[in-house]
Amino acid sequence: MSANTLPWSAKLYLGVLALLALVVGVPLVAWSMAHTPPEFGLALLLVGFLAVSLSFPLHIAPNTKLSLHTSVLFAATLLFSPGIAVLIATTGTILADVPRRQPPEQTLFNVAQFVLQVAVGGTLLQAVGWSIGQVSLTKPTLLIASVAAAVGMTLIERLAVFAMIALQTGQPPFDVLYQLLNFDSTEWLTQHTLGVLGAIVMNGHIWALPLLLPPAIMVYRASQRQLQLQTQAELLEHQAFHDTLTGLPNRALFLDRLDHALARIARAGGQVGVLFLDLDGFKGVNDQLGHVAGDAVLRSVAQRLVPCVRPGDTVARFGGDEFVVLLDALSDVDAARQVAERIGRGVRAPLHVKGQTLTLTTSIGVAVSQDSNDTPEALLHRADTALYEAKARGKANYVISEPRGEGVVGVWCGEGEESHSRT
Repeated sequence: MSANTLPWSAKLYLGVLALLALVVGVPLVAWSMAHTPPEFGLALLLVGFLAVSLSFPLHIAPNTKLSLHTSVLFAATLLFSPGIAVLIATTGTILADVPRRQPPEQTLFNVAQFVLQVAVGGTLLQAVGWSIGQVSLTKPTLLIASVAAAVGMTLIERLAVFAMIALQTGQPPFDVLYQLLNFDSTEWLTQHTLGVLGAIVMNGHIWALPLLLPPAIMVYRASQRQLQLQTQAELLEHQAFHDTLTGLPNRALFLDRLDHALARIARAGGQVGVLFLDLDGFKGVNDQLGHVAGDAVLRSVAQRLVPCVRPGDTVARFGGDEFVVLLDALSDVDAARQVAERIGRGVRAPLHVKGQTLTLTTSIGVAVSQDSNDTPEALLHRADTALYEAKARGKANYVISEPRGEGVVGVWCGEGEESHSRT
């Protein structure tokens, strides 16, 4: 997070968040210093734990880090008055961020949201008579209060991060909110349970604190294994529904999306289009330059096809040099024609492979659904038949067919000349 990259709305939000933390935190600190002198040794210990947890997060997966700062903040909230917890959160965060040369905006954001978290959690606990410095869960009301404090602190964190991400990236707010609320509940429970256990141990038997380390390591190793299995499952699922050469959806995924698209228009009306295309003369590329060059051509063509379609459309590879495009929520046949023409121009652009410049062309068959009883197989068959018609007309062309009984009826060639061929 850098001031140079933050839009003005994110800067304004950061200023408001920091001001709110200041307004809330300063009175709490002043009251706590006057009425509840802290145990400075224990407070400094938590400051150190917080700085270390933020500076050295646990690597539980190749691209995943887990910080124990939530546990430390929750322990500080349970052990100290809100004002002292605010001081611990502020000091520990600054000690962690400054040596790492974090951008000032990032440090300010972290401090502000941590201050608000412990302020809200501590105030909730004090409202039900939580005894500062004496961690006790013997009464049901205190147990409920500790859970409410954990939930309140989590909501503050999620909302603060949600707003910053939405303002910084411009993503739709509901998409960002869904991502943030879709968190690992086991991790959340583990973090706060460790906070409670840490507070209990530090409250009476600080010498036993190292005993919390083995179960924490076991939990995180189990989490690491779970994440690895989840990653492997996602990889296998991706491989099952995507072409390994181009990364595009494969036949199975395309047919599934086409089936869903046809089901939607059967309920709500509308049209669905399918473009079936292959590369003219691609066999010659393989014969002259080899299959490695042919694979490079296919990958390049795949990259060119995606920008030619509309958002929400699907580009897939069926095999060889055959590609298909699903045009979902099609307004009319002319919209399909425009996509076909963009693809033709995109594929025709010069391509450099193995020191040679190639100019490829493509033939395209287009079929548009006009009947709620259309099936994926029937629509693909009409598009495939139109593709052969396009090749018969000289390649580097597209043909649009409309279903009227059997065969291809009412065909227009790409140059705009109307044809009345019937098959």
